[in-house]
Amino acid sequence: MDVPVIETLEISAFHEAAHGVVKWRLACDHYNAADEPAFDLIALRTEAETAAGPYIDAHGRAHHCSGISEMSCFYEGLDAIDDSFPHFVAREARRKMRHDIVVMLAGPLAEARVRGCDVEPLFEHPQAGYQDWQRALHTVIRMNMAPDEQAPLIATLRSQAEAYLSEPAVWRTITALAQALLARSDRRLTGRDALPILRDAWRG
Repeated sequence: MDVPVIETLEISAFHEAAHGVVKWRLACDHYNAADEPAFDLIALRTEAETAAGPYIDAHGRAHHCSGISEMSCFYEGLDAIDDSFPHFVAREARRKMRHDIVVMLAGPLAEARVRGCDVEPLFEHPQAGYQDWQRALHTVIRMNMAPDEQAPLIATLRSQAEAYLSEPAVWRTITALAQALLARSDRRLTGRDALPILRDAWRG
């Protein structure tokens, strides 16, 4: 089913908030980083800013849609994993890359939930989940896995992202962060400013 992508600030806010919240929860659950900002910045661009061209973030990535997420990946290696990696190093790198993919998929999955549609059509639209989907696929390729293992892994990580979004506390926190972003006059939230919002919403 094709879905016309009509951007609204609310949809973009939920998309970016989902990236931020899932990154924060993964950092809390796996990296003992509950008190660290999960992202550098989430922001919404005006129509004029979006029409003027892509936003280039601090990592050199071009963003063509109205929502912006600036955040470091859990795995910061510059190259793909290769056979020279010691086994324990490769295992830890792949673990972090899997977490990065869950964060990437959380945005379009949250957007699909807000739109009330399947996520697959959003993966085809540059204004929606296309960039996230392509980054997820590229990250899987960097893992240097057997080709027949790649699709099952993506399916598993998508299920993990969906499981996060299905948790009431997670969705409540995404909603609170999206609303806070929309309420800002400049529609920008740094990770440091977002931390108390995340904590308060998580506690309910």
